Amino acid sequence: MTESDSVREIIDVLAERTEYLRVLSEDRRQPHEIAAELSASRSTVSRVLRRLREHDLVEKRAGGYAVTPKGELLTQRYLSYVSSVRSIDQAGDVLRALPEGETIDAEFVASATVNDTSDAPPFQSLDAVSELLDDGDRIRAYLPTPTGPHLLQRLREQSTSGVSLDLLLTPDLLSSIQSYQPDLIEGMATARTASVGSVDGPTYGLFVTAERAATLVYTDDGAVQGALWTDDDAAVDWAESRYDELARAAADRTVELRESQAAPTEAASSPDD
Repeated sequence: MTESDSVREIIDVLAERTEYLRVLSEDRRQPHEIAAELSASRSTVSRVLRRLREHDLVEKRAGGYAVTPKGELLTQRYLSYVSSVRSIDQAGDVLRALPEGETIDAEFVASATVNDTSDAPPFQSLDAVSELLDDGDRIRAYLPTPTGPHLLQRLREQSTSGVSLDLLLTPDLLSSIQSYQPDLIEGMATARTASVGSVDGPTYGLFVTAERAATLVYTDDGAVQGALWTDDDAAVDWAESRYDELARAAADRTVELRESQAAPTEAASSPDD
């Protein structure tokens, strides 16, 4: 048997006998106990245990059968892999909305909870992101397209309550908000703990707090296709790194927006000629 054949056979055993390995990871079991717990015949249990022992995944000890150190590690890895595949599969329709060549980190997607507006109302994706904004004392957010006033209003509320907010918008989106909702964006910029910048970035939105991160994915016409959010450390690290890349390329518009907010006040207080 070649090495690749051996690996393939171990993967097959892990896939077919996950429940046996899970049960034996919890505690040592006698064959009759395994049979009762898994509703299997004694002959089936004996055959499965023999196969698992052949691959050094379980061993017989005093008190019953148990997984080996190798079996424990392989089972953990396999279950993690299955979970990742399941998450990425669930995110398929959301990811399909991304333009060709644009991707979200695999670790992020694999660890994320997915809300797909194909199966649920769009507001659920926005609510999930809005809930994340309550997490911690610092928010870093990037928005590429209008998402409705609720999310921007939530960002403003957080910034004016003392939460540190670093907000990046595409130039087109910033211009649009300045035209139609000037008080909203200028109010954020005047908050002592907030900054606003503009940058051309990816088509998905990005939100990062100390312990969680989320992405919003949009359709071609700007509607929300779905949201992915996670508290996995590696995924949050990726989101922080991606945001930092955007921040380094961004133009700081904070002072300009603060001056725009101050100008009408100064004009109103000046005496007529």
